[in-house]
Amino acid sequence: MKKDWIEVELKTIGEIVTGGTPSKNDFSNYSSKDFPFYKPTDLNQGILTVESNDFLSSKAYASARKAPKNSILVTCIGATIGKTGFIKREGSFNQQINAIIPNGSIESKFLYYQIISQDFQNKIVHSSSSTTLPILNKSKFSILPIQVAPLPEQRAIVARIEELFSELDHAIANLKSAQAKLEIYRQAVLKKAFEGGFTNGEKWQWKKFRDCGSWKGGGTPSKANHSFWESGTVLWVSPKDMKEKFISNTIDKITEEAIENSSTKWISGGSVLFVVRSGILRRTLPIAISKVDLTVNQDLQAFTPNSDLDPVFVYWFCKSRERDIRETCAKDGTTVESVDSTSLKNYLIPFPSALELQTQIVQEIESRLSVADKLAETIQINLLKSESLRQSILKQAFEGKLLTEVELEACRKEADWEPAEKLLERIKGEKKKLTT
Repeated sequence: MKKDWIEVELKTIGEIVTGGTPSKNDFSNYSSKDFPFYKPTDLNQGILTVESNDFLSSKAYASARKAPKNSILVTCIGATIGKTGFIKREGSFNQQINAIIPNGSIESKFLYYQIISQDFQNKIVHSSSSTTLPILNKSKFSILPIQVAPLPEQRAIVARIEELFSELDHAIANLKSAQAKLEIYRQAVLKKAFEGGFTNGEKWQWKKFRDCGSWKGGGTPSKANHSFWESGTVLWVSPKDMKEKFISNTIDKITEEAIENSSTKWISGGSVLFVVRSGILRRTLPIAISKVDLTVNQDLQAFTPNSDLDPVFVYWFCKSRERDIRETCAKDGTTVESVDSTSLKNYLIPFPSALELQTQIVQEIESRLSVADKLAETIQINLLKSESLRQSILKQAFEGKLLTEVELEACRKEADWEPAEKLLERIKGEKKKLTT
């Protein structure tokens, strides 16, 4: 450990308080917005200012467990165990959260940044119960080891972390801005393509989907009949398979016997598949092209184009109109989001008569989008790297490696500098006075 630092139990440098929830049956407990009531969903690693979504009335708050501003809240129960927030406003919190109220001789943000570091998060996970619902009780949480540095060094480390995080956040904002611009570019490419921008003024025709090919629905062979599923080799597409442009494999497969004895039908290779019933239709319309002959379940519709229509051209057209298809072909009055098959079949598609022109348009689209995809991949890699860099900064900080010798020397010259061991003795002395 670094000179003048000390490792202590968490409870040594602050009070630990476990939260509680006032009765939900008493409406008056939540009838006003007087005091914030924090839950795990309000906490977000890396964001110091935490706002709550729920509030307590003065009546409920009077008897609630609470923490002052600049306290650290840590989720200690559930799948999000370790999720942390630094509150800038006094408030109460539920039973899934432990609050750390730092002693006045400890820099709150020094403690906060240490807790959101990966090293400390690992300690939380490893100390919790290994049941389905992870739990780290107050007694175990209280004895987790924490690093303490001299007070001027704590302040300097926090200042340096925030300076570096600010630069990192600026870089992340630029990357996300570039991501958004790429999405706009993709839409612009598709818009231009289907407005004739990649052809030389050739005349296009508009037809309904139903007049451009054949349609088939699907079905699910009986799960009770094992012979329909065991050793199946026929691809059987369900919405969970619709994640790629081309379908050449599926999670589930059926036998030919299943096709003969159910509502499932053969779908030709080169067909365009649409998910027409799924919760995912709230956000997107999954579309894919069958690479081989296959089958689909009842949540899909398959369109097999006539010989004068390129299925890949159809795919990109539908991607360009995805939102409009979802909105104009939506089926009303259904529990699960659905596309009305009749409306989809009546949807108009424009295309040039010559197949070679359709192929040319597809090549123009894919050439441009390929470049965009490579840029998007680079941006995503850099975003992942930025999060790794954030943790690297925290790791260096709490190994005592973030400050230069010049900065450390400046800390030692401050009036309140003292080794962490003496700082700890003073904290213990202050605690003793309070209890006597």
